[in-house]
Amino acid sequence: MMPTILQLAQVGAHFGHRKGLTAPKAKRFIYSVSGNVSLMDLDKTVELLRMAKGFFEEFKKSGRPALLIGTKRPLRTIIKVLGEKYALPYINERWYGGFLTNFDNFQTEIERYRQRASDIELSGQAASKKINKATRQRMINRLAKNDRFLGGVKELKSRPELVIVACGSQDSLAIKEAIRVGIPIIAITDTDINPDLLAYPIPANDDAPKAVEMILEALLAPPTISKTPTTAAKPKKSAQAAESKPVKGAKTVKKVPPVSPDSPDSPDSKEAKKSAKTSLKPAAKTKLVSQKPVAKKVSAAKGVK
Repeated sequence: MMPTILQLAQVGAHFGHRKGLTAPKAKRFIYSVSGNVSLMDLDKTVELLRMAKGFFEEFKKSGRPALLIGTKRPLRTIIKVLGEKYALPYINERWYGGFLTNFDNFQTEIERYRQRASDIELSGQAASKKINKATRQRMINRLAKNDRFLGGVKELKSRPELVIVACGSQDSLAIKEAIRVGIPIIAITDTDINPDLLAYPIPANDDAPKAVEMILEALLAPPTISKTPTTAAKPKKSAQAAESKPVKGAKTVKKVPPVSPDSPDSPDSKEAKKSAKTSLKPAAKTKLVSQKPVAKKVSAAKGVK
């Protein structure tokens, strides 16, 4: 995974050397100067790291050998862990002069180292009585001494065709040999290194172990492929099926089938039946109030006719 600018800044990848130690051709990687210390442009760091990773991925497809180099003391453990993790030959103790220019002699030493390791393995078996304990112990001690320097390159069977350098200033001799032989170089370069000598320079602080580890991890790690689940295309639902699907929160209304006016269940026929029933009912009984005759009041003086 490619680191972001913020992640690189948090591990101190942007700090360079003092202004007086800056290489003239490394000024294009400097963003500003603060307190007489050069600060590198992390945008260019990410851009060049992406270019170097693309080249390294294409190089791995060819199956050719590469060599990881980092002999600075704070970086030795990081180089060993990354080399074993990604099955990459590495040198992390010290650089052997002539390892690239005179690789045939070193290849002979590597083959002797493998032979000693196989002899010690055979001598440990119960069936083998050829080597006594004292001789076997001397072989183990000698193998342990060689393992410190040759253990990282014991699987290297031909001269490497790519060199990855963790600290350009510390391993300048390895860079010179690679240039002389014509091997491309990917290197982390601080502000005191001429980047034009390298095929793929990565400007960053090579004195910060966390920054070096982050950059090398991003460079060596295989690209992650995001797997998206493939779902089959669902058939489109018809309009009638969409209408029949109930909606949450909505009241369901029962659909009444259409009724013909002649059928007995039609509203018109129901109204006609209702009016017929009311006409057949007897009329309501009305109370008859007898009108009492009203006697004419005649005044007493006039008398009654």
